[in-house]
Amino acid sequence: MQQWQSFELANVPVLQRLYVVPLNTGAMPAKGRRGLKEDGVGVLPAPEACYLCGEECGKEARPVAAKITNGNAKSTMHFPFLSLLPCPPSAKGLNKHWEVSSCRKCFGVLQDLWAMYRACHNEELITSVQSFLGRYHQVFSAGDPGGLASHPTIKPGPISVCYICGAELGAGKEFQLNVNPPGRFGEKEPFFPFLTVYPPAPRARPADSTGLVATCVLCYHDLLGQWLQHEGRNSHHPSSAWSRQYKVETFVCFFCRQEKKRCLGLKAVQVARLPIFLYTLRVANSLLVDDGKQLTIGACAECGAVVLAGKSITPPELLAAAPSAHIPKVRR
Repeated sequence: MQQWQSFELANVPVLQRLYVVPLNTGAMPAKGRRGLKEDGVGVLPAPEACYLCGEECGKEARPVAAKITNGNAKSTMHFPFLSLLPCPPSAKGLNKHWEVSSCRKCFGVLQDLWAMYRACHNEELITSVQSFLGRYHQVFSAGDPGGLASHPTIKPGPISVCYICGAELGAGKEFQLNVNPPGRFGEKEPFFPFLTVYPPAPRARPADSTGLVATCVLCYHDLLGQWLQHEGRNSHHPSSAWSRQYKVETFVCFFCRQEKKRCLGLKAVQVARLPIFLYTLRVANSLLVDDGKQLTIGACAECGAVVLAGKSITPPELLAAAPSAHIPKVRR
């Protein structure tokens, strides 16, 4: 109901509304029943989450306005882009005063943006989601060598390369795919025989003696996802796993939404697990993997360079793109 009210206040078209349903419904009291435990002690309400990052606010929640209804909008801190953001689980949507709750970290980022806006009067600083994302990653990746938008450290020794896209794979970043059926369960486990004839990326090693090829996290989960789609599609009319076709020549950049050549053109970018990435509508054939700590997103070379430089480009139409796709969790 809170999400519906926030959409109504923001005049978001019905077909563009994306509702988030928490998975832990068991913690909610049954309909018509008071929120009391059997011993009569009241059930504590769930902690409120920050509307911007989705993390728990605790006692440091700060109200932030998306719109100023009374007073001078030029002198009172507000951010119209808040009405464009999806409402994360456990967060409250826009209230009747056009306010949402922010944690201390995000509030500090917003204060920085407001100070810059007051100094130069650039409306984009308070109306654009990109401004918040750029400043957020600048603040929370600075001083962290392995941070959200850092360049990978190159170590001496043999370099492993993704068989499909040609990306260099660091230590612990190599994911393996089977060319042939991997075990005693035969064709029930994922395997990709097309890789025996698919030309490997430059410097990539061919399949080893056990039929394994090395891939990056994005190509690995993309192919697993396509395998599962084939399995689900053929549950009633099974087809041979040996003759399946897979789409690996191209991908769609998450940021600019343009189809690009995958080999030597796919760049993996690490960003924070913000609701704008987690719960927004995604373009078909875009690549995104969630490891529970950060997101790895498939970008073209141009967009990847901008993000790695500490900036951000997230087109406004990303919020009204194609139907959302499942975000895979990392598995090995």
